[in-house]
Amino acid sequence: MATQRPKKRCALARGKCTWKKFFSSQEVEILPFTMEAAGRYSMIRAEMHVSQADAIHLATAAAGVDLFFTNDDDFQKLVISGIRFFADLDGKVI
Repeated sequence: MATQRPKKRCALARGKCTWKKFFSSQEVEILPFTMEAAGRYSMIRAEMHVSQADAIHLATAAAGVDLFFTNDDDFQKLVISGIRFFADLDGKVI
């Protein structure tokens, strides 16, 4: 008797493929964590009281992007020097 994968797991697998495809496209640039970003990281951690992972993302973005996409509602309150806009994953500028 053959077993079936749970539907949830299949959906997750499809999501992973979509995610990998998105990040490997020509329209996306993966930014390095530079010395400038490291300096911003420490300031963001001290002033914003965000998690280490969030501070790394924000610091890296502040050193090299204009638009930061997130689904984290807490980011809507933040003002980060170097990031002019936050946008949710539906593309709405916050």
